[in-house]
Amino acid sequence: MDFFNDWKCELNNHKDAIITTNSGSVKIRLSLNEDISFMFYGQLVAKKFGFQHPTRVMFDYKIARNEFEMTFIQTMEIGERPTTFETVITPLRSKIQIPSEFHELWKRELNRLSYGRIVAEKLWAQVNFEMHGTEYFMHGNQITEVFGIEKPIRVLLDYQITNNDFHMTFVSYVEDVEHSNQTEVLANESDGNESDGATEVQNEMEEDQHEEDDAGQEEDDLTVTWNTTVTKAISNLSKKQVLHFPNPISRGVLANTNQIQLIAEDSDFEIPCKIHTSERSLKTGKFEKHIGRGWYEYVRLHRPRIGDNMVFVLYPERPELYVRLERCNVNRD
Repeated sequence: MDFFNDWKCELNNHKDAIITTNSGSVKIRLSLNEDISFMFYGQLVAKKFGFQHPTRVMFDYKIARNEFEMTFIQTMEIGERPTTFETVITPLRSKIQIPSEFHELWKRELNRLSYGRIVAEKLWAQVNFEMHGTEYFMHGNQITEVFGIEKPIRVLLDYQITNNDFHMTFVSYVEDVEHSNQTEVLANESDGNESDGATEVQNEMEEDQHEEDDAGQEEDDLTVTWNTTVTKAISNLSKKQVLHFPNPISRGVLANTNQIQLIAEDSDFEIPCKIHTSERSLKTGKFEKHIGRGWYEYVRLHRPRIGDNMVFVLYPERPELYVRLERCNVNRD
């Protein structure tokens, strides 16, 4: 924290910065606070400069240009770390304990974001991380509702770095919660893709990183993807169109976001958009969110037709929303 304390006045004037070397530069996002500070887009930096493994580097801050000149020091070898642990979820308690030894092993990755997700099949619920004394917890009020948990149950959570996801498997119901709330780290082997994050420059590639056509993305940040079939209402240009975000996204990764960059994957279109919250939902947790003017400009220029498919890829950490328009029956008679 000494560096941040020395330069916080200058750093707090910027949300972004540039990392430079003799071979090029890359833009990163700053997240600054008194407790802990981060540079986001670590794996983009790794990809830009060819880091294949956790790498120790030195940064030299250039105030006038708001740049960090980067010097390579050494490649780091990190031993295998368990990615799974067992814990208990109880309907009457919103907190789920994270074993302290697990947190110690993965604290760099976990602390990149203040939130994560518990995932099971096609369902997911957002959780937030917090610390009480020496104990670590994730909590989320909707976990038991989303997964239909009606009584205490022991679960196995498998940590996936890139999205801060915990893939959940039910183990057994628990009768005596007070004496069964111990957590246990399971010494499974983490694969190479999941252990490349614990260093100053984090190379956080997902297991499916080689599926380059999955969402047309250049980096493997946290992403949320969904698609929409164009209806008559969406294609109607006589009305000013708005784009509504799915409720789980509005109340999840976009809960505290009020601005987003809308980018077309198949054209040069790019525009900043204000995220609006429906007045009727302000008292219910800001669940209904949409973008207006920028989306109407996109629809007016790209003119989606009934039956076309629109694929959305959201990068909540940036925040950016990419949209790809897939034409239906392009070669019409």
